[in-house]
Amino acid sequence: MPRPSVGVKKGDWMEYAVNITGTPPPVHKGVIWMKIDVLQVEDTAFPVNLTIKFLNGTMSSSIWRLNFHRRQ
Repeated sequence: MPRPSVGVKKGDWMEYAVNITGTPPPVHKGVIWMKIDVLQVEDTAFPVNLTIKFLNGTMSSSIWRLNFHRRQ
């Protein structure tokens, strides 16, 4: 069986505007923009720097480790 792979590499990024409808959880209130920077790809796992901008102009950034693996 072939090994799974991901279609991103170090330096890739995505940026998008956010429009939340309904009643979001408090942590998501006021989020208007997000950017995801891929830091390093190791097989099917990779860390990303997730940056969030809020309506009041403040920004928050954190490292998330993503892992895309095939379920057995």
